[in-house]
Amino acid sequence: MSDEREITVSNVATYVFCPRKLWLTSNGHDPHDVNVVRGATEHDAVDNSSKPMSVHDPAIGLHGTCDSVSIDENIANITEYKSSSSDIPVIREHVIVQLAAYRHCLTAQGYVVRSAAVWWTTHGYASTVSDFAMDVFNVPELTQKCRGVMASDTSPPVLEDDPRCAGCSLVEACQPSEELVSNPRIVPSRRDDSILIVDADVRRVSTSKGHIKLDGKDGGKTLSAPIGQVSGMVVLNTHAIITTQAILALIEDGKYVVYGWGKPQAFTSPVKLPNGHSRARLAAADSSIRKYLASKNIHAKVHNQASRVRALDPSAARAIRGLRDDVTSIDPNLPEDEYTSKLFGLEGGSATLYFSVVISSLPT
Repeated sequence: MSDEREITVSNVATYVFCPRKLWLTSNGHDPHDVNVVRGATEHDAVDNSSKPMSVHDPAIGLHGTCDSVSIDENIANITEYKSSSSDIPVIREHVIVQLAAYRHCLTAQGYVVRSAAVWWTTHGYASTVSDFAMDVFNVPELTQKCRGVMASDTSPPVLEDDPRCAGCSLVEACQPSEELVSNPRIVPSRRDDSILIVDADVRRVSTSKGHIKLDGKDGGKTLSAPIGQVSGMVVLNTHAIITTQAILALIEDGKYVVYGWGKPQAFTSPVKLPNGHSRARLAAADSSIRKYLASKNIHAKVHNQASRVRALDPSAARAIRGLRDDVTSIDPNLPEDEYTSKLFGLEGGSATLYFSVVISSLPT
């Protein structure tokens, strides 16, 4: 580790929530407000009965303290304590990266992290965060980005009409960047339960600077609304162009997108539903992440097939395990179409062996 400043897990989580907030806190602005004090009080109560653990990775200069870590030999299970005023608490992106950073540090210390979860102190239950959701974040890269923001003499730009501002403890101190000097203070978005209707007059739906834009057909009027002021979108025009970014922006902010003509035909669910955040992040993932996740899924599937036929045909089980091992040997630098072709070829070979054993074992 060089002489660069140490970064805390809290810094990384704050950066993901809002780089500008990280810059403000690192330059002397006190983030304490009612919610922060309440959270600290709840953590104090929890810390008296749990097992907090300091974690670190000196190689990248990252450290933090997990709320609770249970250790069994070298197996670790992480629990982070959070509160929420919502009826259905939502695990936000900055909380997922917080758990990912804890997992990274524990792994660097030689532990195998089996699970990570958020315990909702206000609701009395836990929400598990999957490896898939945490794998999206490159913790060393985010740590370095934090250093860049904290060392900069210039603040990152203000978020424009973003719902995160409404709950931010520094909203009063957060001044706009120079190009927005005519607007002296952030005005947080307020949800007004409006629903966007994509009907025959709409040609295209897209996003721009935190807004959903509906472009009219044949040069018609363009409508725009802040994402924070939209409750959902109903698509009635099957010929309208709806960008992936627009759909992801809505579902990541907890909105439904319903497709229906006459009656509902399909919908995309908001990320607050089980596995919703993982599905949204996967849809937005780049090629390397998609290849990694596909490899992990097929590796697990082939492994299960080998386990199931082991008692019926040991030689077939060994052959399937060989295919399982071949999954991890595929060069991850191959183009995505070539990579997936090899991957699905191994999956198909395993399935052929598996079903031949299963079918032959059935009574005639």
